[in-house]
Amino acid sequence: MNLDTALVAGLAVPAVFAGLALAFPRLLQSRWLVALSLVAAGAYWQNQFLGFLIVSTVCYGLARWVATQGETERRWNLACLAMVGMALVFTFGRLGNWERIWQLPIGRLSLYTLGMWQVLRIVSLFWEIGSGSAAVPSIQQYFTWTCLPFTLGGPLLRWSQMPAELKVDRGVFRSSQWWRGSLAAWLKITGALGLAWLQQYAAHRWPEAGLAQNVYVTFIAGPIGFYLSTAGQFHWMEQLGRTCGVQIPESFRNPIGRENISAFWMN
Repeated sequence: MNLDTALVAGLAVPAVFAGLALAFPRLLQSRWLVALSLVAAGAYWQNQFLGFLIVSTVCYGLARWVATQGETERRWNLACLAMVGMALVFTFGRLGNWERIWQLPIGRLSLYTLGMWQVLRIVSLFWEIGSGSAAVPSIQQYFTWTCLPFTLGGPLLRWSQMPAELKVDRGVFRSSQWWRGSLAAWLKITGALGLAWLQQYAAHRWPEAGLAQNVYVTFIAGPIGFYLSTAGQFHWMEQLGRTCGVQIPESFRNPIGRENISAFWMN
């Protein structure tokens, strides 16, 4: 999944999910929610969905095993090993192109998919289980949380932050803050798309101006476009999540100029 496809899917899939939930609130009941979340994850990952399910299932089995280790110190040590293992698998998977698509009897599918946000979710789960700050979820709760459309492409919602149940909240539409937040999110996304369009237009209109184009991509379209698209998407997920009773932690709270690198990452 390339960047453009991931951005479109990351914006469209959660919007459709929220629209269906608003139109049919019963879909947020536990017996339907996990199925709807799996469908949403399938629409997002497409031919990488099988690999996503395989990796997620293996990680859940490992998390349940870590949770059964009675002694706090042993449980924490095993959770740390699991987190390091996740980082290593992610790294070697990218270097070795493990996410390639295979021609299977049922179609072209991957058998291994491990995206950055999937890694962060699982690592946060190991951390909370290992430290004893959260109990291991049921398999139904786990896949609802893992496949929640608002966080498939970021931002991070830890298992301990997942609400016990999702409920439609149409009251957010009466809040001017919700509309202002949504408008700000889409202005950022539009700004990122505009920078990308200018890059393509300049490359087509002035193909000989290679140096100027490189400077534009390096110092403007690249960093500023990445910030605008990511911040816009995350803020839009925050707004959509509120319609279903999900309070996603706020991202990009003026991170530039913080007192240290820890405060920068926290915001």
